Amino acid sequence: MLSADMGDVVHSIPAPGYYSDGLAWDGDYLWVVNIADANHFDNYWYRIFKISSENGEIIESFSTGSYFHHGLTHDGNNLWSERNYTQIVKLSDNGQVMDQFSAVPLGVGLAYDFENEILFQSATQPGGIYLIDPFTGNQIGELPIPDDIDYGWCDLAFDGTYLWHTNVSTDLIYKINPETGETLASFETPSGQCEGLTFDGHYLWASDTNLDLLYQIDIEFQPSNPCGEWELGDSNLDGNINIQDIILLVNYILGGNVWDDCQLSIMDVNGDSNYDILDMVALVTIILGT
Repeated sequence: MLSADMGDVVHSIPAPGYYSDGLAWDGDYLWVVNIADANHFDNYWYRIFKISSENGEIIESFSTGSYFHHGLTHDGNNLWSERNYTQIVKLSDNGQVMDQFSAVPLGVGLAYDFENEILFQSATQPGGIYLIDPFTGNQIGELPIPDDIDYGWCDLAFDGTYLWHTNVSTDLIYKINPETGETLASFETPSGQCEGLTFDGHYLWASDTNLDLLYQIDIEFQPSNPCGEWELGDSNLDGNINIQDIILLVNYILGGNVWDDCQLSIMDVNGDSNYDILDMVALVTIILGT
């Protein structure tokens, strides 16, 4: 697919079992909560799977015993999951319980804010999004329900800037401001029973508990640009575009040094990932204002 709009499915894979809902991403693999699969030859009732996002291949899995789980997230080191609608548990990648505390009742979704070390938890009915301190289990905040819909809420995802929340009563996925709870956008889910949600660094993933499919969904994600304060062509990052920038660009092309991480992107004036006479021509054009 050459281009995609928000909500477009760019890839899909089979879920590892029947009624696989909660999803997490660890940086390399998807993790999937399976509530029940009595038809499996090993009678997989309650299980968490680590799978390939390319084809759904099961890398490993572990039983969660007599506990069923819904929401799932990963903090970079460990899994977090909601079990039996009443508890949040921190798990090692092999299923060992490392910590646990009470969840807001009817908890079904989790997402993790790495930068601020906040665990977001969602409840299904009545709906709600709660901010949890992952070290103490204490609730430290609450967000209003998107569009005042008080039922049908499922899993959460956090992309580093925005929360995403799926709802099976409206069949929509909502983009949410994590500070105010304001709904910023929404789009239709790929199918009618998408309960699990996670973010893989570029795309959302949603799990369909009816068709047993996992969907990779475009959200037009734009990562933050740390060099955005400088204009293209400002090679020396001094806030001005002039002959000094041309000199620095020429020195770089001839083998000089660059002392700032942003300079390479700023000096690539024509955006072709090369540094040559074409960038100099483009830079002169900017300076001359033509």
